[in-house]
Amino acid sequence: MARFSTKPVVWVSGPDKGGTAAWLATRYAVRRSGGRAMRVTPSNREKIRRKTFRRTGVDAPHALIIGGGADIDPVRYEDLITDLKNIRTTPDPREPKGQRWHTLVLGPFFTLLRWLFSAGPISVDQARDDLEWQLLEDAIGAGIPVLGICRGAQLINVFHKGTLYQDLATYYRERPTISTIYPRKEVRLDPQSRLFEILNGERIRVNSLHNQAVKDTGEGIVVVARELPGNNVAADDAGKIADNSENREGSSVSREGSSAIGTDSSEGTDSSSVEGADVKANSGHGGQTHGTGSSLQGVAQAIEHRDHHFMIGVQWHPEYLPQVHSQRRLFDELVRCAILHRSDNKRNQME
Repeated sequence: MARFSTKPVVWVSGPDKGGTAAWLATRYAVRRSGGRAMRVTPSNREKIRRKTFRRTGVDAPHALIIGGGADIDPVRYEDLITDLKNIRTTPDPREPKGQRWHTLVLGPFFTLLRWLFSAGPISVDQARDDLEWQLLEDAIGAGIPVLGICRGAQLINVFHKGTLYQDLATYYRERPTISTIYPRKEVRLDPQSRLFEILNGERIRVNSLHNQAVKDTGEGIVVVARELPGNNVAADDAGKIADNSENREGSSVSREGSSAIGTDSSEGTDSSSVEGADVKANSGHGGQTHGTGSSLQGVAQAIEHRDHHFMIGVQWHPEYLPQVHSQRRLFDELVRCAILHRSDNKRNQME
């Protein structure tokens, strides 16, 4: 007789080779939040199905995390490398109190872990693309919560017929882009978003390990977080940019709403030129009609599906930030929603 587990099972997708550091960090994050993580790769999917059935009585997960890793095959979104001018960011060395020493210890630890388990440069992993495409389709059909991390966020967007910027290196012209495992990049969240409710803050600091980002938003996808200007714009100037953006867009949203996110997205450059680039970036696949996504500027850092209870993609790596309370809440909410979904299914079966 199967010994069923009371913990919700969370499948964490990854490659057959590499990705061990991210997997270990994600496993810890899920376990800390009360879930049981299982790593699913192209070669072990059926094995994980059987293992899940033995533990839960069903051969599917209660939640899905699509992890980071190799770039998605550009054939899936048929896009060429394009240019978005004058978007930039700079590191902010400030660290919230009570978190600094944890960061100083965990940062080198995760950096070493990633180096030790690195599989080397992998441009495209077609087998993983196929696996995660099917996993996401199944997750949507089952209605389970989905969290996309870095590549995972991009895959969610591409799955819904969105596109990506294939290389962000040329976008940060005057200053280099941040590439760090430390929480050094500051982003602003849409106060009307699900992610804002979970993280309980409008501005957060995150790490940055990506070289691609969401371009055109897919069907039902909205951008709910974008980069701040790297502290290059004074408060007064930032307020003026927000006012100008709000007037041009004719937005009826309050300053605390999506127009506030646009405040810092000029990245310290001419606001009108960046705005034009951003409107173009959100013009495809209905992106300009998705509410909050229409007036945001700057490189996208988080997305949500407006019709799904929990389908969130973040461009950063929350699994590498266990010392940050807000990032732990992201996994807490994923596991909580998985438990609720499991309970609803059991109730429906009894009825």
